[in-house]
Amino acid sequence: MTQPPAADDLLNVVGVSKIYVTGQSVLRRGTMLRALHDVSFNVQTGETLGIVGESGCGKTTLGKIIVRLLRPNTGRVLWMGRDLTAMAGEELRLVRRDLQFIFQDPQTALNPRMTVGEIIAEPLRVLRPDLKPRDRMQRTLDMMAAVNLLPDHAGRFPHEFSGGQAQRIGIARALITGPQMIVCDEPVSALDLSVQAQILNLLQDVKDKLGLTLIVISHNLNVVRHIADRVLVLYLGQVMEIASVQALRSRPLHPYTSLLLSAAPVPDPRLSQLTEQDWFDTELPSPLDMPTGCPFHTRCAYATDRCRLERPQPEIVPGHGQVSCHNWRSIEMA
Repeated sequence: MTQPPAADDLLNVVGVSKIYVTGQSVLRRGTMLRALHDVSFNVQTGETLGIVGESGCGKTTLGKIIVRLLRPNTGRVLWMGRDLTAMAGEELRLVRRDLQFIFQDPQTALNPRMTVGEIIAEPLRVLRPDLKPRDRMQRTLDMMAAVNLLPDHAGRFPHEFSGGQAQRIGIARALITGPQMIVCDEPVSALDLSVQAQILNLLQDVKDKLGLTLIVISHNLNVVRHIADRVLVLYLGQVMEIASVQALRSRPLHPYTSLLLSAAPVPDPRLSQLTEQDWFDTELPSPLDMPTGCPFHTRCAYATDRCRLERPQPEIVPGHGQVSCHNWRSIEMA
């Protein structure tokens, strides 16, 4: 079972699945790729939820479904109790003011033919047509100041900025409508290490000042632990574990979570709990040929016949969160 909806939930994702069909043509049926399978979780008002997993696990697909850039095949996304997947027209347009998205690559996410001022103000032109041009410009300058961009940057073009500055432009664009939630898709993965901490600190600052709710998607568990309150661990489109950052640091229950924690970079390589050979000997299965049972059983040292045959269901663990693993109790005792 999964956590039931609570009064302070801003977002509820309920049983969401997404399937892509690849290689389809007039003469060929194509192959089904299951990007997400029965994903359920909640996001509370004012919290930061991290979504973490390896490349290809469905993180970006999930983020785009949350903000209705994609539709799920099955399941629902409830925004303040209203079914976002069923919205259309004016109702959906109004919700987009409150629900924004920050893309992974800041340079390619910005229109090279528009000035920075035009890029940041564009959501207001679409979602707040009632505003006068003077008011739009003032809001644009206010948002630029909030992300540490100078007023004279408004007349420049995206190619004149570094990756970190370009991501600040993307953050300002997401903030300008006054949203309640922002989904950040790998917001620092395309940036130099020296800039990543600056952008994460900026996101934390604007969250605290504006009372935002954040979803931060990343393949890097260290990034998520730096900013998140809770973490959702995704593997081949399925939820393995959901828990607070503190709980995952002290007591990860799923073997995959432990693997991610062990593989996270540490300043001293001698302190790493997992050798390079151990990691690369365990290859991620193809989502085009999904394992039966638990999707992680092909890489799990604790897998049993039950794991190979039966998909584990989410189990609520008091004081921790939830975990989808047949053997988590025996693993914890080992």
